[in-house]
Amino acid sequence: MLWVVKLALLVYVGFGALLYVAQRGLMYLPVAENLADDVPHERIAVDGAILKVWVVDPGNEHAVIYFGGNAQDVYANADEFRALLPQTTVYLVNYRGYGGSTGEPGEQAFYKDALHIHDAVRPRHEGVDVIGRSLGSAVATWLAAERGIDRLVLVTPFDSLAGIAEEAFPLYPAGLLLRERYASAERAPRIDAQTLILVAGDDRIVPAASSRRLVEAFAPGSARVATIAGAGHNSLSEKDEYYRQLSDFLAR
Repeated sequence: MLWVVKLALLVYVGFGALLYVAQRGLMYLPVAENLADDVPHERIAVDGAILKVWVVDPGNEHAVIYFGGNAQDVYANADEFRALLPQTTVYLVNYRGYGGSTGEPGEQAFYKDALHIHDAVRPRHEGVDVIGRSLGSAVATWLAAERGIDRLVLVTPFDSLAGIAEEAFPLYPAGLLLRERYASAERAPRIDAQTLILVAGDDRIVPAASSRRLVEAFAPGSARVATIAGAGHNSLSEKDEYYRQLSDFLAR
């Protein structure tokens, strides 16, 4: 009987060690550079890295900065935003290590890059809105808490990586194992921007409880929530309702 206990302990510790070592590989899934030339881009230097940012419809009075998911080629959003927001300049950010941007992905680096990009483009426009999807929702939340943006959209967002990990691996102390936390709920009370939270009704990646905890962290009445029925975490943008919500909220 003792050997069974030892084996179970060994498996438990081994799997926990694997989760600790492999967490960055699970968190960041960089995409290769897209060499398309139908959308202009600019390269912004931040602390030793050069970030490639697609610029959809440059020169408009208002702007949107978009932070995508952990495996997303943000160039793929260019056409939809051009059609959805024809009088808005949209900046599609390639994170460090993604899509032609140099450097290594990382939470603190993403936050610093977000502030730098905002501060670089803000003087060009009368107002700036921010959209963050999945992992990008945490980056967008950070930016909204640090800067006075106009409007904020969080797509399939979560309260924190620890909150997700605790539900996925309830036997492990997620708070101790995670080196990067993306704790959006901690920053939500400091956000003054009008906020729209879009939740996928059939999200199998971000638990509903995680999104709910984030919503509850905002000041009462400051965040509006819309659940897109029948949508999954990655298929949300295939639904007409997703675009209707974005258009209604961001239209100038």
